Amino acid sequence: MNPMSKWICGCLLLSGLIISLRVEARDFDRSAMDRLFDSIEMANQGMGSVSIFYRGQEIYRRGYGYANYETKRVAHAGTKYRIASISKVFTASIVMKLVEEGRLSLDMKLSKFYPQLRNADDITLWMLLSHRSGYTRRVDREKDQVSTLGEYLDRVAAMDPALFGEAGNSFSYANFNYVLLTLIAEKVSGSTYSELLERYITRPLHLRNTYPGGAVDRDRDEAPAYRWTARGWQPVEDYSFHMPSGAGCLVSTPEDVNTFIDGLFHDKVVSEATLSRMLPPRGWNYGLGLMRMPYKGMPGYGHNGIVGNYRSLVRYYPGQELCMTITSNAMIMTNNDIMNRMLDLWFETR
Repeated sequence: MNPMSKWICGCLLLSGLIISLRVEARDFDRSAMDRLFDSIEMANQGMGSVSIFYRGQEIYRRGYGYANYETKRVAHAGTKYRIASISKVFTASIVMKLVEEGRLSLDMKLSKFYPQLRNADDITLWMLLSHRSGYTRRVDREKDQVSTLGEYLDRVAAMDPALFGEAGNSFSYANFNYVLLTLIAEKVSGSTYSELLERYITRPLHLRNTYPGGAVDRDRDEAPAYRWTARGWQPVEDYSFHMPSGAGCLVSTPEDVNTFIDGLFHDKVVSEATLSRMLPPRGWNYGLGLMRMPYKGMPGYGHNGIVGNYRSLVRYYPGQELCMTITSNAMIMTNNDIMNRMLDLWFETR
């Protein structure tokens, strides 16, 4: 086959793949999904935004309710929300990039960086990433008693050892693990968390709406949070990130989160070998920043997030190349229930 024939065959093959993707995406019934979110909106079951990616392309986006209830600014695909603990997937990816570069290793001891902390000689970076360090939610609550990271570390160092679990022994979810990982990543790189986020994730993936948050900035289309009362949706006090960290500080959109997760599973963030180390081992529900999230026996991965009255959820199903993200600033119907219904509709209507 001459070069021109090969070029023509290549173009035909590419065109066929594109047409196939478009046909399969058209098989998805958008009107059924619209009806779901219309019903959530009309019944005051929540407010937020949603995005669906299929084979790396966004095929559905929708806002429901209000991004700002007082001004009646409706939620839309570009509204930004606090994604809370979904931030941990970003942070774990940054740490694993530093591992790939040889600046960190998963068996490094915490004592190399913070020897004053209890059990630091026994705790590895792998344990911090997988929430098997022995730190507990009780440690997280100490943050509310101080105003700086230095004070927080001192307070944890002085805690009763009986309040900690045994390092490496069992799973115990604690934000403090990822506070430490953020500080360690900054130490070894000489860069701020914002700089690391940009270098390894937002710039390569062209994410324009993902960054560490502070006070809600309505001028940047960030949504304030609400709760349901007898008088309808009422604003809640702004949650203050007075000690921002990679445990839960990020602001983003559903589209950006989907772009990131899809990129993570397609070697655009870390290598395939590194991603395999991040996935939960058999019998575990949490790996290195990623949760196991099956749907009717179908393997899936992702993370959820809760901070103040914000809720977020992302799930990715590798066998389907399907990624869904919900971000919300007010909720009665849970994001898990909403996403399960979204998945039902996806498979029922295709």
